[in-house]
Amino acid sequence: MAEPETNSEEIKPSETEEKPSEIETKPAEPASVVDEAPKAQLTAAQKKRQKKKNKKLRDKAEGEQDKHGDEDDGDDVDDKCEEKETKDDQKSEKKDEKPIEKEKEKDVEQKKQGNEPKKGNPNPSVEIKRKDGVTLPNLEYGAQPGQKFYQTMPPTITISQQFPKHKYPFGKIEAYKDDNTTHRFTDLRRKAEESMSESIYNDFRQAAEAHRQLRAYARQSLKPGVKLYDWVADLEKRGRNILGENANTHTKVGHAFPTGLSLNNCAAHYTPNPGDDRVLEKGDVVKVDIGLHVNGHIIDSAFSMCFDDQFQPLIESSREGTYTGLREAGVDARIAEIGASIEETISSYECEIGKKTFKIKPVSNLTGHQVGDYLVHFGKSVPLIHNGTDPSLRMEEGDFFAIETFGTTGKGRVIDQPDCSHYMMAPGAMGKINTLRNQSAKQLLNFINGHFKTLAWCKRWLHEWGETKYALALKQLVDSELVHPYPPLSDHAGSYVSQHEHTVAIKPTGKEIFSFGEDG
Repeated sequence: MAEPETNSEEIKPSETEEKPSEIETKPAEPASVVDEAPKAQLTAAQKKRQKKKNKKLRDKAEGEQDKHGDEDDGDDVDDKCEEKETKDDQKSEKKDEKPIEKEKEKDVEQKKQGNEPKKGNPNPSVEIKRKDGVTLPNLEYGAQPGQKFYQTMPPTITISQQFPKHKYPFGKIEAYKDDNTTHRFTDLRRKAEESMSESIYNDFRQAAEAHRQLRAYARQSLKPGVKLYDWVADLEKRGRNILGENANTHTKVGHAFPTGLSLNNCAAHYTPNPGDDRVLEKGDVVKVDIGLHVNGHIIDSAFSMCFDDQFQPLIESSREGTYTGLREAGVDARIAEIGASIEETISSYECEIGKKTFKIKPVSNLTGHQVGDYLVHFGKSVPLIHNGTDPSLRMEEGDFFAIETFGTTGKGRVIDQPDCSHYMMAPGAMGKINTLRNQSAKQLLNFINGHFKTLAWCKRWLHEWGETKYALALKQLVDSELVHPYPPLSDHAGSYVSQHEHTVAIKPTGKEIFSFGEDG
């Protein structure tokens, strides 16, 4: 979720803390059985041992020869030993060939039936049965490289079911670019400090795994022709289900803010309001900004999609801009320098749209931002340009940031638009509730505090949870500055904007990009 600018101040996959419960595959229908894996050919050591054994046989035969005076027996044994070695080698070769031939025959048969095998994808006719008795469809997605987790499409299995020990996959671990932290603490001290925050990291990882699985569904299901209101309501319902959220637990787990579906020149903070019938079109560039949280620890991550390849360079510009910000992030990293690096990356791109070439610019008055407990915008901002940010302002150990960048074919600045959908309760608002004279405004503020706290929400959510007569009460809360509006932010009409975003922890021993996945 974007933060408007104000005047205030090689990635490697890691091992998971817990792998999903041990599973065994069970065919849903009878299938051909592949032979067991072949035994390996005799190694040099094995052959050496075999020759020693044969030598003992020869020595024994020679002893018998001396005893009985039969000179031909030794030669016979030699012949028999050599014959045995040859047979062993031939037998091993045949065993190696047999399964390979069977696999080839199986592939040919599948192709004849129109079921060409898909490399890297499990057979959808196979079920996964865990030892705790839970049976899952064998559909893989949402996983980090090298990891295999199982989920339906659309997603229906809760994250807790997938990880019954409640230890969730690590994000991408990256060393700091210039690790100047070693002079402060020993490695042992740094690891000890990091372990003290492990429960917090685990919350972020749980939300991040849910995010990966939910956005995999989003990428598959968001297509031209869908009605955006219906699509986003379905997506958010599935997000709540896989995190185990309900009306009584939204402040514990669930969506951290309304799913953004900003289109074309709109950069951020648009989600359909009740009565909005807009349909996604093939020529649209859509920014999908999803926020999930566990115990107020927020994963804020976004990506862009297009259905016309001419927009791919634009989308690539923000993706690489975000990667640049992530690479530069670290303990003591100067935030102004990160902004300058992001600007250089995004500005290196251009995009040809309808035979006209546009120089891509970063959006100068939008920023990435620090995230706090139940606060999606908190503390320090990370600019997208070299904009005169205080050069002494640095990232610090223990910070959590949403590194968020935007590329645009327009002017490079956004302005507020009407028909606001996003709102947040101001911190400390409940302490001022008695200043409200309107009883309906007090009731609405109590409802907001009970369901969302300081997390963002939208008019659509009020409708979904039974609050439909809120217009006057909401206006009073906004006028009293107890609720802050976050209107849509757009560049000029006819331009196009792309967005990418990931949430990263600045840890004692390195940075962890919680939301990173196979989709980038």
